[in-house]
Amino acid sequence: LTENRKRIPALIPAILIALLINLFYHWNPFAAFSWRWLLPSLETLLLLWTISLLLDWRNSVPSLLLRCALIFLWILRLFGLADQAVPFYFDRTFNLYVDLRYIPDLIDLFWLTSGPVLTIFSLLGALAITSFMIWTSWKSFRYLKTLLKEPQTRFYFLFFMLTITIASVAAKNLFDYADGRPVNGYVSRMNEEIRFIGDVRQLEQEFRAELTAVQNEAELLPNDLAGLQDNDVLLFFVESYGHASLNHEEYGPLIIPELKRIEESLSEQGFSMVSGYMNSPTYGGTSWLAHGSFSSGVAVHDQLRFDMLLQSDVLAMPKYFNDVGYQTICVMPGTRYAWPEGEWFGYQKKLFADDLGYAGPMYGWSPMPDQFVLDRVYREHHANEERPVFAEYVLVSSHAPFHIQPPFVQQWDEIGDGSLYNKISPLRYDIQWPQMENAAEGYSRSIRYVLRSLEEYLIQFVDDDALIIILGDHQPNIALTGPNHPWLVPVHVISRNLRLLSPFIE
Repeated sequence: LTENRKRIPALIPAILIALLINLFYHWNPFAAFSWRWLLPSLETLLLLWTISLLLDWRNSVPSLLLRCALIFLWILRLFGLADQAVPFYFDRTFNLYVDLRYIPDLIDLFWLTSGPVLTIFSLLGALAITSFMIWTSWKSFRYLKTLLKEPQTRFYFLFFMLTITIASVAAKNLFDYADGRPVNGYVSRMNEEIRFIGDVRQLEQEFRAELTAVQNEAELLPNDLAGLQDNDVLLFFVESYGHASLNHEEYGPLIIPELKRIEESLSEQGFSMVSGYMNSPTYGGTSWLAHGSFSSGVAVHDQLRFDMLLQSDVLAMPKYFNDVGYQTICVMPGTRYAWPEGEWFGYQKKLFADDLGYAGPMYGWSPMPDQFVLDRVYREHHANEERPVFAEYVLVSSHAPFHIQPPFVQQWDEIGDGSLYNKISPLRYDIQWPQMENAAEGYSRSIRYVLRSLEEYLIQFVDDDALIIILGDHQPNIALTGPNHPWLVPVHVISRNLRLLSPFIE
């Protein structure tokens, strides 16, 4: 008994170290502390068992093995963090093969919305915290190895481990899932990702078959666009305009009255509007997947499919308009860099941020207000065009995080090059990216702003039988919509010519 009591002081720190390593493995910066973090994970249990049994068998644990084990544990931990963050914002599981390439875009988004100082400090802070936890884990493993070299301490520690393991298996804790994601272990999820990478070639073959089927079907359809009778076609994608905008208990009461008012206002000007919903291939981000799907008629759910679409012979929608003599224009004010992928769409004229001559301030991620974009493009590239126009606008004033927004300018002829925005105070909302729990007012106002800008644009500049399509690209992120929301977006088709609307009504 006296000898056993001497072992207790060594056993207590050994158990505390095991709990610390397990807690580090569960740590999640995207969520508040949860009691689940205290539950043992499959990976840490296996590692602790390995150390203990090796010491019992050989009385030593090779440092190389310990380093490899630690690296593997932290690879799983970083994978786990991504696996927790992606569903929280984009309502889908993390895909290692596809999502890693989005990291530069995420950093760019944070840089523009939070500023360079906060971005740099956040990145350095994340690096420092991760480095500290890895270093602490390494020291903990080495100290644990030293403590467990004493046979009696190791015996009691193995007894403790056996008790915890049996209890966890009995409670099915080691194989527990929540919302389809493993709570405690990521070996199974990592295995799924490895299998996905191994199946990429097969997935590519299946998608090629889809592309071929769509291409063959398109070749059987009339492509003279005679039904349009040379009327302009204006397509407006509204960023983050999703099903929740009209159906969520917080946003619907703020946006639906504005939408009804707009419909009545347009009706007084001779327009008719029909509305419905469309399925979006994406949720909370990656808007280009929606643009590619709409333009091709193929469901493009991920970057793998998008890349394959750009390499295919499927004809994008603008190319049909090119063939019958339309002037085709793509307007993407949120694109600040070269975008060679856009060549696939086949637009004759591509207008990015630097092409619009904007002289005002940025508004968060949005380089310029949508009202300015609508006014500028019409006056400079549309008003004097003799050919019919097919134009796709990608409007971005409703892009997250909605914390700073442009005011609406009553007199459109004062907008000019946008320099007047330097003299007008923006609207600010207390929203801190990426926490969006209090973003209801800012988000709903951004949607109302874009819809109002479109209303005024149609009333002032469209005096013929043009066909206008307004639709969302995707839902706002899941922090705004809440879980279990459909992947739907509103679509409004507007024209003074009821014959053009009849196919959509049918």
